[in-house]
Amino acid sequence: AGLKATPTAHEAKDVGEQRTAIDLVKKEADYIEKMVVKDIRRVFISDFEGKYVSVENGLRNHEKLIANRTGVKEREVFSLFELRDGKIVLMGCNARVVSADRYRGGQLISNRWCPLSWERFEIRDASEGRVNLLDSGGKYVSSRLDDNKLLKACADVPGKCERFRIEPVL
Repeated sequence: AGLKATPTAHEAKDVGEQRTAIDLVKKEADYIEKMVVKDIRRVFISDFEGKYVSVENGLRNHEKLIANRTGVKEREVFSLFELRDGKIVLMGCNARVVSADRYRGGQLISNRWCPLSWERFEIRDASEGRVNLLDSGGKYVSSRLDDNKLLKACADVPGKCERFRIEPVL
């Protein structure tokens, strides 16, 4: 009669850890597959009043995005990465990825090294050449006057302050 080996508790733990590691690798591969860049463009973004979005720099500002510029210079140019899954990632002039930071009330800041979920946005058509930006938490990006035109992902429904124009840099 053939003897069936029963795994020891230690061997069973090793098998369980291997399966967990394999699952993590598969999840990471799925994530990387979705993150594959389909297209990259240099763009500038303007808000509902035609003010250009800029990366405010400095230690106190923490690279906040603000819509208060009347012209386009280096700080108003972004790299827009269109991902295979239809989402976009924005990178500021400081070579950092833009995030809707939930710990700061959804404030958009350009200080991340790599795009994870908080750094991915969906573009929705808002008609007349305008778009809405939806963050991964389901909030629309806004440039409200009461927030000194700081960009925040804080609106549940899009209105006038949530309309942006994204145009290519020529």
